[in-house]
Amino acid sequence: MAAGRFRTGYAAGSMSGSSVFLRLFKYRPGDGRVSQEDFFTEALAGVLDASSSLRVAFVQWLVGIDELEAVYVSTQQGLAGGGRVDVWIDARGGGIRHRVAMENKIEAAVSETQLRAYENALRRDEGEGSRTLVCATRHQRADLSCRPPVAFRAVLWREAADWLRGWLRERPGEPVGPLVRELLYLMEEWNMAIHLTADDLATATRYRTSVEREMSQILDEIYNECVIPKGQGNWSFRRPLIYTSRRFSKSMKAGAEFGFDFDRDDTIWSVPRLGLPSAYFAVWGTEGPVLNKRLVTLDWPSAPEDWDDNYLRVKQLDSIVVSGDSLHLHYLEFFKTARAELWKALKF
Repeated sequence: MAAGRFRTGYAAGSMSGSSVFLRLFKYRPGDGRVSQEDFFTEALAGVLDASSSLRVAFVQWLVGIDELEAVYVSTQQGLAGGGRVDVWIDARGGGIRHRVAMENKIEAAVSETQLRAYENALRRDEGEGSRTLVCATRHQRADLSCRPPVAFRAVLWREAADWLRGWLRERPGEPVGPLVRELLYLMEEWNMAIHLTADDLATATRYRTSVEREMSQILDEIYNECVIPKGQGNWSFRRPLIYTSRRFSKSMKAGAEFGFDFDRDDTIWSVPRLGLPSAYFAVWGTEGPVLNKRLVTLDWPSAPEDWDDNYLRVKQLDSIVVSGDSLHLHYLEFFKTARAELWKALKF
């Protein structure tokens, strides 16, 4: 199996350096109570607090309100009925009050129960005006259906980073500019401002390390689902980005392998033609009666002719929708589907 060293990455208008916010985070008290979400929430609120024009513009973008005169931002705001929301925004414009509850997620999963509690708190909040619940996430856009008068807005952190970059470009001499840039540095170093798209992977080289880390996270997530029954082998990780298991058992003299293949050059295969790494899930080893009986329901083709004879069956990602959608999610869905199909055939 040929697999080359990683050569592509993210580019496009990013910034370099190390954020002062990241350095501060490293020196936080070591009691384990300060999460990335909490720290970033305070950093974001601090930057917004430094500029009234930025606060107004940010909220206008965040919830689509054109006429705003004053915006007030607080963090870890207690809500009616209990609970605390990461960011609470109270804005006024044209004689109308606008309330925004913003939940920030970086590593943690979105909880619908938590979002429903915030929705109910907004609904109980007295007074006229608009009420918006915002959930900001890294990869997967949150989905929630709210009843009036509460509106719901899902935001990806890369969208917020793009907006901040645009805001800076239009104001080259903005006094708060250095703080905004520090916040963007932090978002990039925490992989919040980098989102894998076809253009990013095909043309960029500058952020190779960040993108490789992103791809490793995809494989790690799948690895965590690859539980093999006790006593039937384990896994090893090898460069560039491949996981390989030992033999499943003595009766099944075969194992599994999955990862990214950077060297395929099929002229009819859309992924390599775009310069993107392919993805694959394979069964390797020696065919035998036990293995053949297990794999009879697995509709995977034989390995390509140029692959090592050790590979028996291979599922490949042969196309990707590249209309601006998240490649992270495309790759992740492929690996999840392939793992589920193989584990079902193996009866794990």
